[in-house]
Amino acid sequence: MFSVTIHRIVRITECTVLLLTTLIPNRNMGKVKNEIQEFTEVCERLYQKGGVSAVIEFINEALRQGDNVYSPVAQNVQYERCEACDNEMPSLNHTCLICGQSTEPLPVLSFLDELREQANELIAFGDSHEKAKGRGMMDVINAIRPLPNNLYFELMAIGKNDSLQREEIEINCGENGKIMIVKTDEGFVIDVYGQNDIVDTMAVWEDTLNPLEDDDDEPIDPNNFSLAEQEDFLDQWGQLTDEVCAELGYDEEGSDDLLMVDYFYYEPKKYWIPKSASMYTPREQSIADYLKLG
Repeated sequence: MFSVTIHRIVRITECTVLLLTTLIPNRNMGKVKNEIQEFTEVCERLYQKGGVSAVIEFINEALRQGDNVYSPVAQNVQYERCEACDNEMPSLNHTCLICGQSTEPLPVLSFLDELREQANELIAFGDSHEKAKGRGMMDVINAIRPLPNNLYFELMAIGKNDSLQREEIEINCGENGKIMIVKTDEGFVIDVYGQNDIVDTMAVWEDTLNPLEDDDDEPIDPNNFSLAEQEDFLDQWGQLTDEVCAELGYDEEGSDDLLMVDYFYYEPKKYWIPKSASMYTPREQSIADYLKLG
């Protein structure tokens, strides 16, 4: 009899515990739902009286106070995209606290995007020192990662290519195209690339851009220098392929394309000769120009 009574007490206690663990969370959940509903109704009333700014001020104040009765709910407010309001609005459980319509989470910002937003805020709302700080931040951010300009042409590089010792311009065209402009002594070369390979190429000669006057042809007239002078020039400036490659550090195999940038090939002597050189005298430059014509 005593053991039966103990067993019943234990069973009653287990049932009581089970009942309590079931009811208490439900009661807390109901309390949270009531707080959310009350918070939402307050936002609706404030919007009707003072507009969006009144709602935002109410939320910010609840967050600042911390122990405000609305603070726990305010901590769950997120700013999301509301299509009905056509803006980013305070939202609770993906519901706009301004109009009550559904909202969508904003894209996750990268670290640089967050810094860009901070800089914009300083520029727009800061004092003179903060505005200057914001502009400085923006200069650095744009240097690291410029904003997309949504233009078809995008300048990727311009300047001296040290490895090839020439000036270049690289321009992206749409998604798959690219234009390379390479400066040569005679003018410049334009190469157009598609997704996988070169599509077209064109050479523009300096003489076409700046036609020579009749008098300008005089220096390269072969009658202006003797064969002996020409031979002396070749001996001084001409180099065989292995010699010029060794001097420039090029691999002989496949070196022709690299050498043709700054040299021309003089077939009779198998020489590579500089197209122009800072050490050339005006007369030597004339000889080089003449030999280059073949």
